[in-house]
Amino acid sequence: MSADVRIISPKPKYPPIKDGKRVCYLLLHVHAPSNGWPVRSIRELGGIESARKAGEILGVKIWPMRLAWSNGEHSDYRYLFRFPRYRRDDQRAQRISECFLHALVLTFGPFMDNAETACVFRVPAQLTQQSRVLLGDELAQVEEARRYEDRTLEFPYSTLGSAMSTAAHHFDAAWKITPILVQNEPLYRAVLFLKASQDDFFVWPGQIDEILGNPELAASTGFEQIRLENALQSAFKTVEAVLGDPPKDDLKFFAKIRSIGLDPDEQVGYGDKLPLHEVIRHMNAARDKKAAHGGTPHRTITVGELMEYQACARLVVWAAIENVLGEPVYDTSGG
Repeated sequence: MSADVRIISPKPKYPPIKDGKRVCYLLLHVHAPSNGWPVRSIRELGGIESARKAGEILGVKIWPMRLAWSNGEHSDYRYLFRFPRYRRDDQRAQRISECFLHALVLTFGPFMDNAETACVFRVPAQLTQQSRVLLGDELAQVEEARRYEDRTLEFPYSTLGSAMSTAAHHFDAAWKITPILVQNEPLYRAVLFLKASQDDFFVWPGQIDEILGNPELAASTGFEQIRLENALQSAFKTVEAVLGDPPKDDLKFFAKIRSIGLDPDEQVGYGDKLPLHEVIRHMNAARDKKAAHGGTPHRTITVGELMEYQACARLVVWAAIENVLGEPVYDTSGG
């Protein structure tokens, strides 16, 4: 993964830009992955074809455009999109952008500040039509010239100047998932809950053995305890968003699990593997006893059990998405 975080000071003022009804939208926080640096052609960028396919499904045009700054020290290719006839639709633009960024969290892992809510920046159409390069300074000054109630960014220079990227296959998968999240409210909510859980607790693949070596480790401070409780609560809400509240009747419960293409008896987990239906029921009980009620004492959650529950939640979401998609998210054909 690469990340560029820069606080960019204001540069020379540009002529006023009319902030009209014809607009494009800039996807924030990420830049298109590339095979090398500097990027000499958009053919070197990854995720572009997948983005275009997602745009066709969603009824928007998505394309890459270079974002540069007047100091000449930094530039990268960002994703822009527009609705037909450059129509302004801030609400849907936010939904599309949010779904992509949350899909990237699902395919890659946490990368966003959990306090960040702005996912997209509205760009006057004339700025994308008059040049092949967007000037970051100019965009920031457009934002600062807007009425306060119309602004998206509190710190436009730093937000516009900050972006991350990772391997192209993560971007391809995220763009493949994005239309499903835009169109499917339960899966959209499930991914939101999973992101919230991962914001409070996340185990990267390289850390799994470390957790398995000390699974009984628990919070040492009240702050850590609250984060673990929140992570457990959100992980179970992830499963609930997809399957609903688990029925007490196993036949009904197993039917719900099978409806998303999973076997209720599939052995899951990193340590002592258990059938999927048992892990979900254990998570439900743990949520109720350890995270759902503010007055419950002795509510210790271990990192080992939380890692297992979170992995179960990801499995359920992933299976549900692939069930709707009708194929694996990642191409496993080897072609």
